[in-house]
Amino acid sequence: MSQGNVETLRSFYEGLNTTGEAPAERFHPDVEIRMFEGSPIPGPYRGLDGLRRWREDSFDVLEDGRLLLEEVITGDDPDVIVVTNRFVGRMRHTRLIADFPLTVVVRFRDGLIVLFEGYRERAEALTAAGVRE
Repeated sequence: MSQGNVETLRSFYEGLNTTGEAPAERFHPDVEIRMFEGSPIPGPYRGLDGLRRWREDSFDVLEDGRLLLEEVITGDDPDVIVVTNRFVGRMRHTRLIADFPLTVVVRFRDGLIVLFEGYRERAEALTAAGVRE
């Protein structure tokens, strides 16, 4: 496990949830964000401009939207982390509570996040990342 990568990841969540913006300094310029098939925001979002669009597409529909980090799973490759999260908040137009689980494979390059790849199922993400528990 790369403790530096885990700290970078936690810093991203903290920055996002504190300021509402994804801290660009935590991301590689070639970052790519992809969500699962059927997601309302599947992507791919590429580069730092794509990161900003992902943040807007994901959070502009939520009041007090946050991405809560629940679990960090590491394997043999220090540049691959699987995380379980929850998108939480209140839908702007309906006022309904939002609480959506999401598992993400996070890949790093040069100590920066270079890929966020979302999965519906935790087991699917673990398989994609080559991580065994």
